[in-house]
Amino acid sequence: MLHVLNSDATLRVFQRACLPGDVLVWRDILVEGPAAPPAVRAPYLAERLGIDAQENVAGRQEEAAALEGSADHDEVVLWFERDLFCAVNLWFLLDWSAARDGAAPPLSLVFPDEVPGVGDFRGLGTLEPERLPSSSRAARTSRTRRARSDAGSGRLGRARTRGASSRCSPSRRRRSPSSARRSAAISRASPRSSAA
Repeated sequence: MLHVLNSDATLRVFQRACLPGDVLVWRDILVEGPAAPPAVRAPYLAERLGIDAQENVAGRQEEAAALEGSADHDEVVLWFERDLFCAVNLWFLLDWSAARDGAAPPLSLVFPDEVPGVGDFRGLGTLEPERLPSSSRAARTSRTRRARSDAGSGRLGRARTRGASSRCSPSRRRRSPSSARRSAAISRASPRSSAA
């Protein structure tokens, strides 16, 4: 299972929740700049947001490679929220999956409007770790074997991918040997820094 997360804030909660599977954090800012390949978008983002253009392009390429490796997973779980940043990235992922013409794994969507036991839900990254599994069960309403989308194209953001957090005890990790091999392969293709 590959979890595609919407932010580093969600990653921090996710690591403490010890959910099984590999993780890809989505960091591209698809709501900014031209809808173009990374090499075209990077100068625009560098000028307006002060990011390093070469680092940005390298991050997009590494993330694209990690996403292409998702075919080895039995499922991809998309963790996004109800805002423009997440919506545009979600559209991109649905379009990416549809373009694989049956080669992409099944998708599930965690897209909560509210979370049981949380009075004022303000995002996945604000939850306590024990709320993520219940949020996942409650919000995975969009399970499909083949996602179809009319969304336009875009490019991916730099990702940090890894399996369950090292803070989890082995009994809580619940990872299969094949999942551990995939995690190691994805981690080698991903940057180690969290800058984005």
